[in-house]
Amino acid sequence: MLAGAYATWGRTADARRVLAELEAQALERYVCPYEVATIHMAIGDAPRTLAWLERGLAERADCMPWAYADPKLDALHSHPQFQSLLERIGLPR
Repeated sequence: MLAGAYATWGRTADARRVLAELEAQALERYVCPYEVATIHMAIGDAPRTLAWLERGLAERADCMPWAYADPKLDALHSHPQFQSLLERIGLPR
């Protein structure tokens, strides 16, 4: 949440720092891929957002259904990979 707040406030360097810490922690313990994805989206990195969403689907993260209605991901709704992801989650396109 801190990284997302930093991104919203325009403190991109701080958001990237926290994001790097989360990604490092994800190598050793569970970190929700969906939350990491939304941080990537907040800093404008759609490819990494999609990669983390794919990881969330693969790991069966319980928050994945939020992708359909989360305004943080609105910019992805026309992206074919995102549409495919929604379909594989079992959500409408």
